[in-house]
Amino acid sequence: MKSALWDFTLFTERRWWQAIALALWAVLIVASFTGCWFNRLNDSIMAPTKVVSGTITTVRRDESYEAICGIKAHIYKQCDDVPICCAYQIGITNEAGHTDWVFAFWPRYALGLERGRHILATLHRDQVIQFGRCNAYMCPSDVAYVIERDEDWRYTDP
Repeated sequence: MKSALWDFTLFTERRWWQAIALALWAVLIVASFTGCWFNRLNDSIMAPTKVVSGTITTVRRDESYEAICGIKAHIYKQCDDVPICCAYQIGITNEAGHTDWVFAFWPRYALGLERGRHILATLHRDQVIQFGRCNAYMCPSDVAYVIERDEDWRYTDP
């Protein structure tokens, strides 16, 4: 008796559903190995944490990464707080002229990071979701460096 796993007549007989199950099983095995490979590749391309030092050259608000302020948030006056508001893209340029782009989030009423100041920051790799571009099926996202907490940065002006 032949094993169903090695029976290639499986594809020619009426047991086509077994062929599909076998193919899906093979895809699942291959996908599990490539997922591990992609995680290692991602760590080699973009480290999980990174420390940068330089001058803040750009502070630009990006509303595409902010959630839409709904009726409930308007009633409770939460439209000016994180996570609804406010997303910023920040350019930090080091002495060699290389600019690192990073995301930061702070409320509208807070001072935030100031352009022209020298900063030492610990950046964390994270998924940043573009809430402003969501549709019925998905929200696009990016993997980027983020300043997550107030303890992750400090000014180092002379």
